[in-house]
This record gives sequence, structure tokens and C-alpha cells, in this order.
Amino acid sequence: MGVAVDRADDPFQADVENVGEIKSQDPSLDHRDNSSFVATADLLSRNMKVRWAKDGTILTEGSGNFDQAAWELRTPRVALYQSWTANIDAGWTQWVLDTYKVPHTMIHNGDLQKGGLRSRFDSIILSSQSTNSILHGLRDGEWSPGRLGRGEVIALQRSEYTGGIGVGGLAQLENFVREGGTLIAFDAAADLPVQLFPLPLRSLISSSAATLEEAAPTGYYSPGSILRITVDSTNPMAFGMPPDAFAFSSGGQAYDITLLPEYNRGEREVRSVAKYASKDLLASGWISGEKAVLGKHILVDARYGKGHVILFGFRPQFRGQSFGTFKFLLNAIYLGSARPL
Repeated sequence: MGVAVDRADDPFQADVENVGEIKSQDPSLDHRDNSSFVATADLLSRNMKVRWAKDGTILTEGSGNFDQAAWELRTPRVALYQSWTANIDAGWTQWVLDTYKVPHTMIHNGDLQKGGLRSRFDSIILSSQSTNSILHGLRDGEWSPGRLGRGEVIALQRSEYTGGIGVGGLAQLENFVREGGTLIAFDAAADLPVQLFPLPLRSLISSSAATLEEAAPTGYYSPGSILRITVDSTNPMAFGMPPDAFAFSSGGQAYDITLLPEYNRGEREVRSVAKYASKDLLASGWISGEKAVLGKHILVDARYGKGHVILFGFRPQFRGQSFGTFKFLLNAIYLGSARPL
């Protein structure tokens, strides 16, 4: 949750006083506070101008250095993909968007397939879901996964709620990014653009591994642990984040950039936003095979044509509980709609 804690192993005396009432604080405009996104949303809803400086300072009209800002924010136009295959991760994503007052539209397979996405949206979010599930969903007449062998009466999905985005929807999603849109993908869903656009990245973990026995050849496995990450806090996606932070990982992904440095520029540029810590990775829980990911990229911003693909090798909004990494997602959304100055 991003709360700094000092552990005290010995008894100590504290000077305290009773407080009759603890009043809730108004949202701030300090980028280190998650509430700054609520304050920003409220200002934009009243047609007030909000800008970000190059260091992430949030500026409002009339404040100092307003004319020297780097980005002017706009009300985001966000789409959240919701498949016909039940995906609780999409529900957690929607909760975060609702909580921080980010306007968004739930889109389904047909919305992607008919195209025209860039004219409607600045950013599209894919919550964690396998490439196969996104592309194909449940086929007509197919049982839902995990229902076999339980002795239950099997209810088939209605035919109009079967299938996935298909090759046509994938092509429209790729066009959306090429034309300047931002695609944000979490964990398993990040495999889709890496493999099928494709992007100059190599995935180091099998995101389909559900048990230790199914772990990648490297033996890496994280069943749900808190990991240390190092953050490039100068990257706009990391505004408000400390250089050393924590991420919750259940499965997860790690990346190598496959471009030589002299080619990593322009419409193919890949920038690292955060990496797995290079030592003492595990903060809480347990993991196996950590050497496979030490110092590797866990969050990257990949240029693709005129747009961006933001790849989260973890779920920054996990169960609506990981408040310490919400800023990564919210920054990405606002940057996707911002006007560079």
C-alpha cells in the first residue's frame, strides 16, 4: 500500500494525546498522493486546466511555472475490455477507475471488431487474461473451464456470448495503437501484444503456469507475493513513486529488450519504467527461482507506430488492494490523453 513502516523491536515511550475526531482530508495535488488523481478529475470536470511539469509537479492555472509545463491533461477517454469469459481482474480494474473518477466505457468483442477505436478512445485496458481467452473466448457448445468432474449440471454459454476478439479484433487493436492510442495490458494479457504485434521484447516467464509443477523452465514461480522493485522515478509513468517500491505478483512476467541500443529509438523505442530488484527480491510470501528475474524489466513502455503499449508484468490493481502501485496505472491513463506542450 506504499506506507513506510519502521519496525520497533524494543519497548519505547511515546508522547501521545487523545484526538476527539479524525477528519478526512481533502484530495491533494501532491503527485505522491493517490488522492491527487481524484482532485485532478474534479478539476477537469469543471473545465479547469491542469498540467504536469517535467518532474511530475501538478500545476493548475494561475500557479507558478504553469506556462513551462510539459503536458496539459485532458479528461481521459478510456475503454476497458470485458470478455464474455468471466474475468474478476476486469472487475477490480473497473473498481479502481470508479474510485479515482476515471470516465470509462466497457467494450466487448464486437466493439473491437468493428474498428474506429482511435476516434473514440485514447487508452484501452486489457486486464489479466490469457491470449487464447482474449482471442477465442468460450466456443459455442464448450463447457466453462474448471466445471468438469464436479458432478454439476453443466450450463452452456448462450451462443451470442461466445468467442473472443478474433483475428479481426486483434488487427483493429493493433491499428488503434499504430494510430496513436495507448494499450495498457496487465500480467498474462501482456503476452498478446508481445507475441502478436509483435514488440521487440522477450518474455522470460510462462504466464500460463498455475502451479509450481507448471513453472517456466527457469523454475520461477510466484504464487502471490510482495516483491521489491526499483523504479525510474524520472519516467512520467512513475511520477509520484519512490525509487524503491513494492509490487504484488501472482504469476507475473519479466522482460528482456531485444533491440540493440542504437536501434532503440523513434517508433520502436522501449523504455523501462520499473525492474525487479537486483537482490533481496522477496519482501513477503514465497517465490521459487528468483534468479531468473533479478534486475529484469517488470514494467515497460513500448512505442508502436504513433502509440504506446504499456506492459505490466504484474497486476497493479490486484483486488483493489495494491494502493502503492495504482499510480503507475493512473499516470499511464492520463498520459495517454495528455497533450504534450
